[in-house]
Amino acid sequence: AQGYRIHFRYGRGAVRTRMYSSWDELRQGWIKNLALLFPDAGALARRRIRELAWLLFLATFLNYLDRQVLSGTAPALDKDLGLTASGYSNIVTGFLVAYTVGKSLAGGFMDRVGSRIGMTAAMAWWSLAGALHSTARSATQLGVFRFFLGIGEAGNWPGSVKTVRDWL
Repeated sequence: AQGYRIHFRYGRGAVRTRMYSSWDELRQGWIKNLALLFPDAGALARRRIRELAWLLFLATFLNYLDRQVLSGTAPALDKDLGLTASGYSNIVTGFLVAYTVGKSLAGGFMDRVGSRIGMTAAMAWWSLAGALHSTARSATQLGVFRFFLGIGEAGNWPGSVKTVRDWL
C-alpha cells in the first residue's frame, strides 16, 4: 500500500507508527498532533509578532535618531575637526545621496536574500559605519563615514516593509 508512514517516539520507550493514505490526511494529522503538543501556539505566535513589531519600531526610531545626531554635534565638530558650514552641507548632502541610492539598492537586496538576512546585513553595515564615526580625524573622513552610514540606514525601510509583509 502506498502512503506516508510516520513514526512517533514517546519518551525513551514506545514508538507508534501511523500510516496516512494521502498528503492531505498527513497534513491534517500533523496539525492535530501539533495542536496537542503546543496548545498555546496562538499565544506564542502573538507574542512573537509583538516582539517583532517592537524590534522594527526600535530600528526605525534609531534610524531617525541617527540622522539627527550630526546636527546636534555640529558645534563640537566645528571645534574638533575644523568643520565649516560648506563642509557640513557637503557631509549632509553625501549622506542624503547615499541614502537615496541605497534605498533602491536595498530593496532589490532584501528581495534577493530575504528580510531576515537583509535586515541583519543592513544593521551590521549601519552599526559598523556608525562606529567608524568615532575614528574620524578630518571632515573628509567624517563625510566618507556618513556616506557609508547612509547606505546602511537605507536598508531599514525596505527591510521593515518586507518583514511586515512576510512575518506579520
